[in-house]
Amino acid sequence: MAVDGVQPTPSPGHEPGPQPARPPLGAYDAESLARCRRGTAVYCLAAGMLLLAFGALDRTRFPGATGALLLVRGAGATVLGLLLVLLRTRLGARHPRALGVIAAATTGAIEQVLAFAAGGGLQGAESPINLGTTFAMLGVAVLIPWSPVWSAFACMLVVGEYVGTAIGTGRAAGLLFSDKLTLFVAAGIVAVVITAVLERRRWREFLRTWALAAVHREAREREKRYRSVVETAGSIIVVLAPQGSVTEFNREAERVLGWSQSTARPSACSAGRRRRRSGGTSSPPSSRRQAARRWSPTSAWRSRATRRAPSRPACSRATAASA
Repeated sequence: MAVDGVQPTPSPGHEPGPQPARPPLGAYDAESLARCRRGTAVYCLAAGMLLLAFGALDRTRFPGATGALLLVRGAGATVLGLLLVLLRTRLGARHPRALGVIAAATTGAIEQVLAFAAGGGLQGAESPINLGTTFAMLGVAVLIPWSPVWSAFACMLVVGEYVGTAIGTGRAAGLLFSDKLTLFVAAGIVAVVITAVLERRRWREFLRTWALAAVHREAREREKRYRSVVETAGSIIVVLAPQGSVTEFNREAERVLGWSQSTARPSACSAGRRRRRSGGTSSPPSSRRQAARRWSPTSAWRSRATRRAPSRPACSRATAASA
């Protein structure tokens, strides 16, 4: 509001005019859900395949528990397969992050059951099979695209399963337990850091894609406004290219000059046919401009107006000349 002829000045930090639209978080969240769903499916598939593939080493590493380990691996692969099927339902589309956490916890639990079966219950917490827990946490960080909070929660569940198995088997006070616990905690921290880096990269890519889409939308809107102004203008608008061809020919030009847009703006195919008929040689720019002037709607309209203009008698022209 102006007071005593003094115009108000805008506050600093707020520029007048339309501000660029901020990217909606809902669109990014929907895209993240779709990515998390696909990543969880890949995680379940990879974990099940590796679980069955490493079963071939059980006969060499644990010859006395091969049957039990094979049974555990088969049951674990079945559970991961059920999670993979569940991801294809509406529940999987709505809650892929929760199913991702369940998949990570299932993989960690399978590793602990394998360790318990291989060690006979006494060496379960110190079995070499527990190294698979590290790969389970790193796989969560690399394969499932979600926020670091979900990755930290999944890693905490996996490490908690290891600690619970160690306490249940009475091996929570050994030196090997402390070393492996430190290894698993460090692997969890690395998994969270990897997830944070990947999430930041995905956010930047989303912002770049959103800005590019906004530029395209603005360009299309400007093109529509330009077309609307050109087509509804009350004046003749004819735009010629440097080669002499007509690029714009509005409705008013059609009405006044009597030329249609298809006639005034020949297509590239017709131009190519004309070049082929002339032997494939292109005329110089000056010749093309002269030819364009000869057939252009403006010159045709001028010649038409000249022919229609009434001619004065010779006596009147002589009188005008003498005057």
